[in-house]
Amino acid sequence: MGGGISIPIFGSGGGGGGRSGKAAYFYGENTASMKPITDENFIDVMSEVMGDEPDVVEKIKTKKFGPRSMDKLINYFRQVQAGNKD
Repeated sequence: MGGGISIPIFGSGGGGGGRSGKAAYFYGENTASMKPITDENFIDVMSEVMGDEPDVVEKIKTKKFGPRSMDKLINYFRQVQAGNKD
């Protein structure tokens, strides 16, 4: 399938001059074929990307993690991978 990247997308937030926004995540074999990860394809895409770790896939499929908790999912995936290296 390929890896994913995040691109910060900043909207115009309220006062204070700060930036607010969210990261958009994409997947694909290469940059020319990248497609966004959406609510509709999240479970299928992330289950395939993280398929080496069945515990992580189970949490994706049971909706413990979703598109709005991508950072937490990636951190959890890394923790599981690190634990399996022992």
